[in-house]
Amino acid sequence: MPRACTYVYRCVRNEYAGEIASRNFCPRPPVYMSQTPAGDNPKSKSYRIISNMADASARVEAPIPVRQCARIIDSVHTEVIAQGYSDRVLVLVTQTGKIGSLTQVTVPLASFEQGFEVASGSEDGLLPALPVPFTSLQLTPLLSSTPPDLKPLYDVYLNQVAMLVFTGFTPDIPSHLRTCNPDRIAKPVIIGLALARLPNTTDQDVTDLERARFCAIMSMVMECKVW
Repeated sequence: MPRACTYVYRCVRNEYAGEIASRNFCPRPPVYMSQTPAGDNPKSKSYRIISNMADASARVEAPIPVRQCARIIDSVHTEVIAQGYSDRVLVLVTQTGKIGSLTQVTVPLASFEQGFEVASGSEDGLLPALPVPFTSLQLTPLLSSTPPDLKPLYDVYLNQVAMLVFTGFTPDIPSHLRTCNPDRIAKPVIIGLALARLPNTTDQDVTDLERARFCAIMSMVMECKVW
């Protein structure tokens, strides 16, 4: 038996299990390709070992559910990324390419609320119907700080994004199904928020632009649902 074949045979027999483990070899049996055509020198015959690691990794699902989307909102590139972990949910909303300020949003179990209300959308259609945030939501800053002049605006976004996660809200949910899953609402929501400053125009223009941005971002968050 050629030396190459002997080595392969021993690997299959796990005689070098320790060495295989230390080199992080694929635990699946190797695949043998056909040997050289007949008539060649027998001493030159060998088996090629092709690792199945690439094929196996292509079939393995991502261990952490991830969804993301990007849109242009009022000429500003906006991205939303959501990741679902076993003990929490991470949502990143950025218009600057940075994580921004990280905030944890939780609902105290003592004030746990089973149902939730949905606010009616605006008549002009700029503001959609969204779940009303619980009054018991607690915001805990984790990293970086919100710009002082934007804190009220950021709090509105944080409360609404967290409420979408806690309720699993989508516009097509019937009213009789508007209840919160205890397992979902018990998970803290970590939100990274980095909003671009709106141009300095009249107050009415700023209000309209902010409402349009708010609506678009909330739609993106619902589109990235992993909870």
